[in-house]
Amino acid sequence: MVYTTPVYSQPVEKTWKPVVAGILGIIGGIYVGFLFTRWTVNLVVMVKDLVVDFQPVPNLIYLFVILALVGSIGISSILFAFTSLAFAGGVFSLKRRSWGLALAGSIIIFISPAILRFHWMLVEYQQSINPFSWIVVMILGATAIIFTAMSKKAFE
Repeated sequence: MVYTTPVYSQPVEKTWKPVVAGILGIIGGIYVGFLFTRWTVNLVVMVKDLVVDFQPVPNLIYLFVILALVGSIGISSILFAFTSLAFAGGVFSLKRRSWGLALAGSIIIFISPAILRFHWMLVEYQQSINPFSWIVVMILGATAIIFTAMSKKAFE
């Protein structure tokens, strides 16, 4: 009879990087939620302004309003999913679970301000947030991405 000793993996060292990435992810997720909420409010105001300017053809107003509301509800629900993913990524990073979800949340935090800023430039709607805050959120997201990527071994 031959006995073999079981091979155990090295114990995972608990580092500070996932904790910092999680805190940055939660803060970034909250701020991304704020950005998406502000975007939705601006979209509703923009639709209202277009409806007021669209008075000459009253029958088409109803169709336009219905299409605009359905579109804004659809876009807002997608943005809510992004916000939830960003926040959940921070929480999972704090718990050191699901490295992929934590990384996806960090990436969402990084790209969300750029997506919204690009959309606002396309529709030429001038009510936007201070560009400095966009840069701060992108730095939060980039830092969270770096710390999450560096701490892959700390996740189970």
